[in-house]
Amino acid sequence: MVAMLCCLLLFATSASALCLPLMTYPQPDINSPTNFMEAMIDSLLYLRIATTSVKGDASNVEVLIGLAARKEAYKCGSDLLSRFTSSTNPFVAQLSKTGSEIYTTLVQLTERSELLIKNFANNPKTQATSLVL
Repeated sequence: MVAMLCCLLLFATSASALCLPLMTYPQPDINSPTNFMEAMIDSLLYLRIATTSVKGDASNVEVLIGLAARKEAYKCGSDLLSRFTSSTNPFVAQLSKTGSEIYTTLVQLTERSELLIKNFANNPKTQATSLVL
């Protein structure tokens, strides 16, 4: 699993290329509330996957790999919902836009976490002072 994930991380690909479609895609009827609810459920499954990708007792490398997997899972969730932002159903359009924005924020927070871990790993002198502050 870790080896496969490392290989995937070596190549810059879009989230949709890494996402395994959990329901019938690529082009759902964006005006169908049923298709939207299926996509919403699938996006929540990606959220669940993201929350299990980083373990508390992991090494820095394992944490970085887990954070990368978490970030991709968030991107997958966003990709699923963003397909419905132009729906003629205002509820579907607004909820998909909001959900996609939430996933985008989670991606940004995960990127910041990755940067913090990398900075701590590369600057041992600042580790102790940063933790004290």
